[in-house]
Amino acid sequence: MMTKKSSRDPFEMTDDVVYIPFRGATIVSSIIVSGGFVLCIILALVYHFERTTWTHCQVPNYLPSISAAISVPPSAYIWRLVVASCASQRLCTVVFHHKHYSNIFVPNSYYRRLCKLCFGSEFLENLCLIGLTCISSTENHGLHAMFFIGFQLFAVIFMFLMCIVYSMATMSEDNSNTKSLKWKWGAFLTNVAAFVLAMGSYYLHNAYCRPGVYTVFAFFEYIIVLSNIAYHVRVSLDFSDREIRFGVRQSNKNSCR
Repeated sequence: MMTKKSSRDPFEMTDDVVYIPFRGATIVSSIIVSGGFVLCIILALVYHFERTTWTHCQVPNYLPSISAAISVPPSAYIWRLVVASCASQRLCTVVFHHKHYSNIFVPNSYYRRLCKLCFGSEFLENLCLIGLTCISSTENHGLHAMFFIGFQLFAVIFMFLMCIVYSMATMSEDNSNTKSLKWKWGAFLTNVAAFVLAMGSYYLHNAYCRPGVYTVFAFFEYIIVLSNIAYHVRVSLDFSDREIRFGVRQSNKNSCR
């Protein structure tokens, strides 16, 4: 359960309830995901350089694609562990985002529809992330590619819609919200630009087989993932005044006479 943050110490534990500040949970999960991602790339380069940088063109290449990097151990194990450790929090956050924004009154007939579309795209983005993590490109290339395309498609839709929803929900508030919106638009545009450049590099590599072009593609792939992480962190930091509460609710049953 997510509630308004109180004056308790961070990570305080009572007899039956644990309180975790939402800001702290967001920062920890983002460090786990981004750190795990970078570690996967490094380990792929160290232990499987030739295997993960090889392409059908057989020209010099210096960086592995994400799909290649997370398909070989130990990177495959680390990435699956990273996604598994954060998946439940991300899915719970999807529900919280929808509940929060849909409960805000906005005098626009399209606002609630946008909230629903935003919820659906964020939810599907996370499902596709889980799918492409569980099924590597070496196990089932077609299904892995489908999940990756779905992940990027729904991520772009979510980022765009969240910018619109956030703008409509906070249009009458202070400048701090304007700063948050600028960060969101910046991460979104970076993600889209990196995707376009990655696709262009991928086409050039397959069409002309020039040395190093696939390395450029892989680099922009990394930017896509990191800008996606940055966007989700910025969305979650808007709720720094909230805390996550874990506990056991006692049942108030009347005793039998």
